[in-house]
Amino acid sequence: MQERQVDVVNAKGLHLRAASELVKLTSSLPCKVSLSNGSIEVDGKSILGVAALGAANGSQVHVRCDGEQEDESLAKIADLFARGFYEDAP
Repeated sequence: MQERQVDVVNAKGLHLRAASELVKLTSSLPCKVSLSNGSIEVDGKSILGVAALGAANGSQVHVRCDGEQEDESLAKIADLFARGFYEDAP
């Protein structure tokens, strides 16, 4: 199991478009992905769960990957957060 805190850096936070981009990525990963924001923990492959986190700009989300390719998966998720959920951001 690999875990990391990531910052929500995009201006609108983890809104539906960002949640959709995140779930598109996590759904392609072979490991289990869990996200938490405070006391709320959700399945990182569920659009409704991710949207329910309510993670605003400047908040931190705890990401946990468990299973096959967890290191690589966690790095991909952290990179997406760092780019503000844009596919081709610098």
